[in-house]
Amino acid sequence: MWSARKYSSYIGSARLFALTKRPFLELFSRQEVPLEDIRAFSEWLAVLLLAKQAGSTEYPLTPIEVRSVLRTSGSEALWSFAHRLAFEMEAAKPDKEKATWQNIVGPVFKGAWPLDAELQTSQANLQARSAIVGDRSSL
Repeated sequence: MWSARKYSSYIGSARLFALTKRPFLELFSRQEVPLEDIRAFSEWLAVLLLAKQAGSTEYPLTPIEVRSVLRTSGSEALWSFAHRLAFEMEAAKPDKEKATWQNIVGPVFKGAWPLDAELQTSQANLQARSAIVGDRSSL
């Protein structure tokens, strides 16, 4: 089921996500899940939290749950998650960047990003830095 879902740009309603949340989060710890799927669904984690933080929906997912998933799913998951945050900052209009960071992207980053030193990679940290400072040249 999940391999087909990765091609959808629509995550679904909060109610649908609530029904599929447990198996969705479990897929990150399954060895047979292709790396491409982990990358795609790591972006979904960011999208879910960003939408919730922006107030556009109430997905039943917390930053702590996402941090736990990111801690166990490897550097590719971290990179994809950070890439999505950087993308959101790049999409913000110049006059809205500060508000976007303070109200949406920053709280998601601070709540979900694992600080464990052994999890950090140069690629993931570069994407995280891009999200934080808005440095478009590193994207």
